Amino acid sequence: MKEVFKISLKITLKSKVIIIYIIIIIAFIVAIYQLSMIQIFNNKFWKKEAYNQYYQNGTPIGHRGKIETLNGEEIAYDIPMYQIILDPTQIENGKEEKASAILSENLKLDKKQILRTILDKKSKKSKYYKVGKSISVETESKIKKLFIKNKINGFFVGEDTKRIYPNFYIFNSITGFVGGDKKGKYGIEKMFDKRLKGAKGFSRVSKFKEKYSLSFGGKEEFISPKDGQTIVLTIDYTMQHILYEEMYKMFEETKSNWAAGVIVEANTGKILAMVSLPATDNKVYIKNNVIYNTYEPGSVFKPLIMGAALDEGIVKPDDIFYCPGKIKVYDRTIKDHDNSTIGYLTLKKIISKSSNVGMVQIGERFSKTSFNNWLHRYGFGAPTGIKLFKESSLKIGNPKKWSGVKIPTMSFGQGIAVTPIQLAMALTSVVNGGILYKPRIVERIEDGDIIFDNNKPEIRNRTISKETSELIKTYLRDVVENGTGKNAKIEGYDIGGKTGTSQKAENGKYGKGKYTASFVGVLPLKKPKYVALVVYDEPKGKKIYGGQIAAPVIKNVFERIAKYKDILPNNLETKTVILNGETAIENSEIKADNSNIKNYMPNLIGKTKREALGEISNITQNVEIEGEGKITFQSPKPGTPKNKIDKVYLKFQEK
Repeated sequence: MKEVFKISLKITLKSKVIIIYIIIIIAFIVAIYQLSMIQIFNNKFWKKEAYNQYYQNGTPIGHRGKIETLNGEEIAYDIPMYQIILDPTQIENGKEEKASAILSENLKLDKKQILRTILDKKSKKSKYYKVGKSISVETESKIKKLFIKNKINGFFVGEDTKRIYPNFYIFNSITGFVGGDKKGKYGIEKMFDKRLKGAKGFSRVSKFKEKYSLSFGGKEEFISPKDGQTIVLTIDYTMQHILYEEMYKMFEETKSNWAAGVIVEANTGKILAMVSLPATDNKVYIKNNVIYNTYEPGSVFKPLIMGAALDEGIVKPDDIFYCPGKIKVYDRTIKDHDNSTIGYLTLKKIISKSSNVGMVQIGERFSKTSFNNWLHRYGFGAPTGIKLFKESSLKIGNPKKWSGVKIPTMSFGQGIAVTPIQLAMALTSVVNGGILYKPRIVERIEDGDIIFDNNKPEIRNRTISKETSELIKTYLRDVVENGTGKNAKIEGYDIGGKTGTSQKAENGKYGKGKYTASFVGVLPLKKPKYVALVVYDEPKGKKIYGGQIAAPVIKNVFERIAKYKDILPNNLETKTVILNGETAIENSEIKADNSNIKNYMPNLIGKTKREALGEISNITQNVEIEGEGKITFQSPKPGTPKNKIDKVYLKFQEK
């Protein structure tokens, strides 16, 4: 029995040893297999994992491109910022409170809260604590020095940027803004986001550079990010301020719902100023009324239809219409604004007195097809194509479905909805010889030394003939000199314009009480340089007409622009000729101003061209000019008797 037990025990022990050997062999085979998989088959995967253990990859982002005005003023740009990051596990025991105090004092944060967070993350062995918001370079440098001085470890910084918008109220409807995700959300920032944001770089930095020597062939890398391109606008910095300031005064006075204003360079289609009110610093509510809001333009629309009628041949320049003050069109009675229009009116007086009745009679001579074609020729019914986000445009509708009162009411600017930018460009074509330009807001795009020039005017269409354009300008002059636009008159300057006051429809009907007031002005009218349109929606108070509200704004704007651009009054207009390669002025058109009669040469140093020519208009008609800006040198000297002066030389220089 004992022998049987011994044999059985030996077999059992032997079996166990065999099993253990088998397990060891299997484990060895599995280990070999795993090592083979790592070294041979999954080499790339594990090498990447090793890289990730020793290296930290990053995607540095370049600065977003700037947005500048035509004058070189920066109205949107990035500044470097830093984000403080702590590794609580590296802060030595006993120094947590000092670290909290430094951060609290310089970041204006709660000291106790910072300390609690540091201790909490330290206990959890958390290596990342983002402290507060992004800070300036100066603040980051100050905090860093204090950490070093107090021998506190665990201080790191992450690079960031902050978008700056100087004069945000004045320019935000144009520039738009950048969101928290660094993407453009409106305006130029949105339309040119790809060009502005630049390109990301790449960085690979050793996490343990000072502690370990890496033997698996890795290396640090850095590919510089590319900064975004600079967008240079057609906006004139000074004109933008002028338009904003003058519009804002009237906006506050009238408590209007909204206002829009734009200045167009007549012979290029460049947008020199664009204002949208109310202005706000709340990015959620930013909107560009000039390109987005639609409204019924009212009488400011009349020159367009008059020009079309003349070119169409359905009226002649010497036609006269009898205007009884009101007229019945189907089931509607259309009236003029007052009794001053009653009687026989020429085409000029229909415009200058702003007779709705006269325009209705002209409108009735159009066919539906012809009238529709002219609306499209002027650019209505389609976006202008301006490079700004969210431009509106309402369809005109099928002319076959127009009612019998549609054309008569559209003839004086009711029953059709337009945007201010559409109207401004159409009216510009009426005074520049009949060229409808695409409005241009971007002058050029700069990428380092490379410039993508966008300086060529783009013509959308031809509207009226040059001859008709010249005729319409005489009508617009009469509006300011003798008609509804007298409040836009500037003594000594040739200005044209047209008032507009449109009733607002509610529930499909027009009623009293709610109006839109507008005015379009042209400076100077003989050879137009600037066309300006301002619109005020639902002005409150006694003033409701375009001639009362919008015309004075244009007057103030043009007065300041004339001074800024050195535009001479009519009695000081000059002709420029070239003599011996030098620019000279023939004063054959300068008329005497009795207030400036002098018997000697005045001191002209520091004066502008306009001021100087005014003072010497009765001394000589032979003036040579060099340069631009203000006078820095004159010949003859001040005090020289008039009878000894044959020629005057003036040198100008920009300061």
